[in-house]
Amino acid sequence: MHLNKGTIITCEEGHEICELIESISSGDIIRSSSFDNFKNGNIQPQPLDKIGGPSSSCNKCGGKWMKEFGMGRMRLHTKKYGWL
Repeated sequence: MHLNKGTIITCEEGHEICELIESISSGDIIRSSSFDNFKNGNIQPQPLDKIGGPSSSCNKCGGKWMKEFGMGRMRLHTKKYGWL
């Protein structure tokens, strides 16, 4: 997986959540500071927020935009690629 700076992150239903302010690749540590320009009333996760918790859900529909998948890894949802 490689996502470029400026990639729009969406929820599973396609609502825009935020954008990446740095490029990220598989294996990178993803920090809350990797995201900015939150839209539609969504909030930026804080460093100790649980992945899959309230800040990982769309404010409009409750759909997830990031989720954990084993051993501390996480997946992000984009409109163009779906879950990565």
